[in-house]
Amino acid sequence: MKPTETKAIGYFNADGTWSLASAKNQSRGTYRWITSSRIEQTVVESGIAAQVGTVSIKDVHVTPDRLELVTSYGKQELERSLPPPKLGQKLPSEMVITTIFMRIKE
Repeated sequence: MKPTETKAIGYFNADGTWSLASAKNQSRGTYRWITSSRIEQTVVESGIAAQVGTVSIKDVHVTPDRLELVTSYGKQELERSLPPPKLGQKLPSEMVITTIFMRIKE
């Protein structure tokens, strides 16, 4: 299956590496289990230069046909990673991003 046929295709390998391909970007990196339900994920390569070198902690929820990765960002992380707000606007104090992967049946 090609990324152009779906939104994106991701692989998490037993050796602690991952890769993600979409129609607009490809990235890869490493991950390690911190607890039985959390990983630390590092971006090693990406078509989006600002992502390279980023490290994030993700809560992991797995079912037989679905993988959910939940990343929470606090105010300090958002101030470092987002552009300054426009005049009269404020940065959010928190942001939660949930990424959902469905198992591909080949």
